[in-house]
Amino acid sequence: MLTFKFVNPMMDIGITRQLDFTDLLELPAELRAASCYDKLLSSWNVEHQHHHADSSLLRAMSYAYGWTYLRLGLLKVINDSLGFVSPLLLNKFIKFLQKGSSGMDGYILAISLGLTSIIKSFLDSQYSFRLSKLKLILRSSIMGIVYRKYI
Repeated sequence: MLTFKFVNPMMDIGITRQLDFTDLLELPAELRAASCYDKLLSSWNVEHQHHHADSSLLRAMSYAYGWTYLRLGLLKVINDSLGFVSPLLLNKFIKFLQKGSSGMDGYILAISLGLTSIIKSFLDSQYSFRLSKLKLILRSSIMGIVYRKYI
């Protein structure tokens, strides 16, 4: 999941010929409409039992997917924090070059700047991927609850 390597076999087939339905990857269990529906429905039932008069779909969604959303928020905070670190490292590196100092500090700053960019890029792709998964799960769950369809 970290490097999206699981898509390579399908990409290889796509290079040689046009993909058809049988070539597509199997949908993970947590992304299937029935499991999304069941998870939100069970949270909705608990919500309806506890707050019968003022049941809230938002509360039911937070019970079902709150921790996932919180982990995504933490990933976004780390990613944005790295976005602030890069200009600070670049500023230090420029000041170091202007001073003309020798030593290992320049190498450390340059490597840190490169690693920060690589890590930020990696975290950004993970955040986008996981957010898209959560949006798909939420959309599938809500549509299942509203229309009572989960096939």
